[in-house]
Amino acid sequence: MLSSAAHNNVKDALKVILTQYEDLINFLKVNGAHLNTVRPEYLLSLADYFKFTKLFPKDDTLKPKTIERVFPYQQTESWVTVFF
Repeated sequence: MLSSAAHNNVKDALKVILTQYEDLINFLKVNGAHLNTVRPEYLLSLADYFKFTKLFPKDDTLKPKTIERVFPYQQTESWVTVFF
């Protein structure tokens, strides 16, 4: 279990990364990019995405094994969409 300070550091770091990705996506959208299928959390690494799902749980969160199998494809598709 993470200590409270470590938990806050991880959460703060994820918030910073997600904000940067969200700003990138918004900038590209304003300049004509079609990125409706890209969410900031899809641009995270797998390890960071696991942290994201633990820190910001949703009702429809997939099981860890399913995430390990599906997320790399979702992540790759999102990055390809951002660059092309």
